[in-house]
Amino acid sequence: MNRHFRTVAFLAFILCVVMLRPLAPQAVAATERALPDGNGAGAAASEAWPRASIVLPIAPGVTVERRSWLGSLGWMQLTVVRVDLSSSAVVTRPVLSESSLSVPEKPTVIAESNGLLAAVNGDFFDMGATGAPLSMVAAEGRVIRSPRVDPDFASIAITRDGQAVLGHWEWVGELASMDGSFTLPLAGLNEVSVPPDSAVLYTEEWTWSKVPDHADAGHIAIGDGIVMCVVPGYPFTAPSTYVVARGEAWRQLRQIEPGQEVVIRSELRPGFTRLEAAFSGKPVLVLDGEPAPDLARHATIGAAYPAPRSAAGITADGRTLILAVVDGRAQGARGATLEEMAHIMIELGAVSALNLDGGASSAVVVRDPISGALQLANRPSAGAERPVPYVVGVLPAMAEDGRAGGGETAGGEAAGEYEAGGQAVHGQPPGESSALDMHTDMDSGLGSGWSSAPSFIAVQVDAGDSVHVVPSLARAVADSVDFFTGDEIVCASGIPLQLKVVAFDSSMKRIPLQRAAKTVDAEYVEQEGGNSAQGESGARDVPADHDAMGSDVAAAAEAAFEHSEETQRTGGAEYLGIPGGPVWTVLHPKNLRHDGAAHVDAVWHPSADGTEVIFSPLPGSRTEITVVWEMPDGTRTNTVTFAVRCLPGSPAAPLGVLGEPAWTILDDFESGRPWSAASSSPEVLAAVSFVNAAPHAAAADRVIEALPQYPSGTALSLKFDFSSHEVTRAAYARPIRPIPLPPGTEAIGLWAWSDGNGHWLRATVTDSEGVKHPLDLARMDWLGWKFVTAALPDSLPESWLMGEVYLTQVYLVEFKPELSSAGAISFDGLSALAPAAQLVEESAQSDEDGLLLGLADPGATGTVITLDASEPIPWPLLRAELESFKLSDELELTVVLRDGSAVARPGLPVPVGQLSLAIGGSFDDAVAAELLLEMLADCVDGSTRVTLVQEDAASSKAGEARALYKGVLLIWRPGPEAVEESARGHGGQSGRSDQ
Repeated sequence: MNRHFRTVAFLAFILCVVMLRPLAPQAVAATERALPDGNGAGAAASEAWPRASIVLPIAPGVTVERRSWLGSLGWMQLTVVRVDLSSSAVVTRPVLSESSLSVPEKPTVIAESNGLLAAVNGDFFDMGATGAPLSMVAAEGRVIRSPRVDPDFASIAITRDGQAVLGHWEWVGELASMDGSFTLPLAGLNEVSVPPDSAVLYTEEWTWSKVPDHADAGHIAIGDGIVMCVVPGYPFTAPSTYVVARGEAWRQLRQIEPGQEVVIRSELRPGFTRLEAAFSGKPVLVLDGEPAPDLARHATIGAAYPAPRSAAGITADGRTLILAVVDGRAQGARGATLEEMAHIMIELGAVSALNLDGGASSAVVVRDPISGALQLANRPSAGAERPVPYVVGVLPAMAEDGRAGGGETAGGEAAGEYEAGGQAVHGQPPGESSALDMHTDMDSGLGSGWSSAPSFIAVQVDAGDSVHVVPSLARAVADSVDFFTGDEIVCASGIPLQLKVVAFDSSMKRIPLQRAAKTVDAEYVEQEGGNSAQGESGARDVPADHDAMGSDVAAAAEAAFEHSEETQRTGGAEYLGIPGGPVWTVLHPKNLRHDGAAHVDAVWHPSADGTEVIFSPLPGSRTEITVVWEMPDGTRTNTVTFAVRCLPGSPAAPLGVLGEPAWTILDDFESGRPWSAASSSPEVLAAVSFVNAAPHAAAADRVIEALPQYPSGTALSLKFDFSSHEVTRAAYARPIRPIPLPPGTEAIGLWAWSDGNGHWLRATVTDSEGVKHPLDLARMDWLGWKFVTAALPDSLPESWLMGEVYLTQVYLVEFKPELSSAGAISFDGLSALAPAAQLVEESAQSDEDGLLLGLADPGATGTVITLDASEPIPWPLLRAELESFKLSDELELTVVLRDGSAVARPGLPVPVGQLSLAIGGSFDDAVAAELLLEMLADCVDGSTRVTLVQEDAASSKAGEARALYKGVLLIWRPGPEAVEESARGHGGQSGRSDQ
């Protein structure tokens, strides 16, 4: 397809979207329904924003899903836990903190101490006072907190046969003497307060120790049905069962004598004899598949404002419980209104739904099915979990006491650090004896031949000094908006990766995959470091031992080669193992596809059975990889898709002239770049969050000239607790993806807010060979803000001049035992001192051929997409067009935005690769600009040129300016109106450059 035809066709698509809505989006999976946009209404299919989704099984009948999508008002982040209540493998019920209603604790702590598979926060609670939930809680068939007398509150009850129902119940109880001479109505069970002239029953789940000040109150203690005492006032030490009464009820209660036999009767109305569990919230969000009326009236919980929300829903058959948490008040997560939350629950399949506690309470915890470790699967708005009185927990059915063997991994004690799921994990890297093996059942296995498919597969990626696992829930949560284009692993250049399929059975126990025999490629793995030459296998994966493998396997290898040739013609390469087993489909960079199979074989070495691969990605490339499990009959299941982006091994061609060294912002913490926390050991606590930098006054260091701007807007906070007795304690703040330093960087610096703790502030940079270099910034012995710096060491290789150095972490460390404080420090204006690159104002004649690796033919036919930025962009069609480009042979992609700008022009010269985007511009939609850049960056594979041209009338005086962002060449160019105006200003002579 030539570029003119493609442009006309795409404009026709846009016209169809405007005139013929709805239109089914090509880029959205058919099984996904359109989620609501930012205005709260369910989006039509043609208006659906492209979004990423990751779904993982946790246990039989239980899955967790993480979604990202863009509504009209901002990015949305959603985590969903689905529970099949009829599954015999799990039990779902409220789980208390320390078996108490009035001792709130963090959800991760509750989940860890009770061995939960998944947990979501529950009801609103009496925060700041008793800490107890405000409405009904039931567990193991017993009501332990009575329903609140408030029509806005409702409850979801689960029956013993796995049926869920949403409704309103009333708890009715009475205290009576065995002889019938005395009866006293009870107003509630474990209520947060006793109403005047009423009595309330308290049980062992109520442990609040504060004594209320009510002169008209008294209580009786009951043990084994016998009244132990009758005492004025509240109990100072709560007995296991007691009744507190006030006013007239207390005057009646005093008639009972110690030693008298009593009985307590209670029931729920309407009757509910099959109750197993129940939890509550307010208000009801969905009734009969429609949003509940008048949701906006619930002003006390900010109904009309986007906020973090938690909700529980029930499907039409009552058999599936949907627990959903929407992140909010964070970068890349705007939250939801109550109306939006109702639409979200409907789109997730709920016909009835209930709002749970939200805000900082919103939290979802799951046990990662691959590592077995607990994972906070959302981003709490406060940067840390809020303690709650209970969670809606999912437990293994064999451990109904709530203490199912969780928390310990099979690797034993910690053996250093490794990267898993984009976060630092302490312990032994996954491998033959690791956390990945904690579910291993050595008695089960597919064996050679693999006549049955595993229930779930994952891919372990060993990069030498770090191990990643995909799919990764941790990475999906931590990467936030950056995860939009899917699971992506970033690796250093020059290091071969070992990819290994990991399989699990229906109970999520690991299945050992036994390879049938070795191949020449498999032997490659065993050579020194996997860095030697491939050998003589050539393009075909020929077995090294024909006798051991048999003729069937050899034939399969031959068929694999023939099939891969066919697949390469459609844009990818497919690699088959023996019949029934893993099949890899790889979308290699286009320069490899152009140069033939021999070059592909130089980087991709699968074993004969497909369970393992040695992959040597090219520097600067992005490779998309998919593996599925194929049965002998050709059916395929268990799709795992991810990308590998290899950091550049050689510098990009400069876009301008280097000047005198100046401070350049690397991260001002306003763009939403995700950061994660790690610590030196489990005993050292660390957490990162975004905070407001404004309240702290900045004290400028006048010794340093031309400092980056003073702290303002958003800063990054690193919370730490060094109170453990270990010799070395460290808390790390790490960007999810390493931050490249500009070429020739001499030093790094940042604004640091200190509380005078006296600990060392350090940073780490990593060179092109993967060597880590620590930098000492300062000992934090001051109060307030201060700009601190550290020079890059002389030990860096010469590639430092080319920009092949990356900032990987900033951290606080302490070696002195006497310094054991806890607190928080903040960072802003993370910067590099480097020669500034002046942007080329007009470069119609500039040579860009060296901009991207391996661009074989700069004049090759490319895809040109022209959009009118004054109209809404048809995102599904645009994404379909971009996917088509990725599969094509074309090496150039240009997207032209006319009469508007998705990205505002930079006000000052910006160094190469360090562009701080003031996105939005005349597009007036920053989130749309961010989405467009993410989608374009997904097309950069190391051998393609991707350009975003913005024609903007406001750039008439600036000429043409260029910069590079995530591999995308950005060009700000005068629009036609600006050119005409400039021509008139020059006496009618055109000043327009060649476009």
